[in-house]
Amino acid sequence: MPRMDGLALAEALRADPDLGFVPIVLLTARADVEDRVAGLESGADAYHAKPLDPRELSATVASRLASRRAWRERHAAAVTPVIDAFPGVVSADEDLRARIEAAIHEHFADPAFSARDLAEAVGLSGSQLRRRTHELLSATPTEAIRAYRLAQGALLLRKESGTVAEVAYAVGFNSVSYFTRSFGDAYGRPPTAYIAEGKEIG
Repeated sequence: MPRMDGLALAEALRADPDLGFVPIVLLTARADVEDRVAGLESGADAYHAKPLDPRELSATVASRLASRRAWRERHAAAVTPVIDAFPGVVSADEDLRARIEAAIHEHFADPAFSARDLAEAVGLSGSQLRRRTHELLSATPTEAIRAYRLAQGALLLRKESGTVAEVAYAVGFNSVSYFTRSFGDAYGRPPTAYIAEGKEIG
């Protein structure tokens, strides 16, 4: 690959808010344990060394998708209706804000739901949505979706509804490391510390 190898590409994808949801399966000639560990630590969902039977690759993809779908369905009932991920914000257009939040709530568990999908859901162009979410929520559309997912993730963590990985997948993240990093940025401590804090309060 020009300019970067597969590990660098995986890390770049996981760090991109708009592409972090993309499932990554590495297929490489590097078969050493150290290489496998490095591949998984880069954010890849699976790591396969060549030669690979196509049936094994198909089984890996199907298994990953089924597992994430099952966790999202399992935790869907535990997620509260629309919550305010942006407390204290005074909106000039509460109707539009409610439509934006309702659309995010309906689709946040889908890791493929993007700013473009949100714009279509509320009937705005991409540029209109960026301007309006900035005015109403002081956030970009991508930031609004991520903040909502994290807020719902925090609720599930406090309810001890699953492991950090399970909660991450349930609220629309395809990368546990990206969920952990984003959660820490938003709440000032990693998910494990947030869970422990909830136990002490309880």
